[in-house]
Amino acid sequence: MARSLSSHLKGYLISCDQGKMGQSVKEVLDLLNRVADTLEVHPASSSKELTLEEELKSELSTIKTQKNRRFYKMSTDAQGSFFLKIATDAPYLQDPASFLSTVFNHFLKDGGILNSYTTRFTAKIVPIDC
Repeated sequence: MARSLSSHLKGYLISCDQGKMGQSVKEVLDLLNRVADTLEVHPASSSKELTLEEELKSELSTIKTQKNRRFYKMSTDAQGSFFLKIATDAPYLQDPASFLSTVFNHFLKDGGILNSYTTRFTAKIVPIDC
């Protein structure tokens, strides 16, 4: 269920093609999370070498138990737009404009993780910090 907008929000106001909001939400979340994954610092594993199977089990358990999401979709009550609220206190996400600049730097970088990624249904992403 989408939440309603209130004051003191940090996040992104996104405009998209009318009737394509679901696809736009999915592609923007994918875009932001892919870049956030590259910036997130993971704790170092123990000195013991893990087998591939053990690493996969560990990763799956982390994913299953992970309750913190980085972004939440909030309703704007306007067709063709939605708001993604920043939901974590990760330091690299606290300045929406700076993080969005990082996203576009990754997007433009040759050989970067997003060099072939496109946003088909998303028209505009505006950082909001109020």
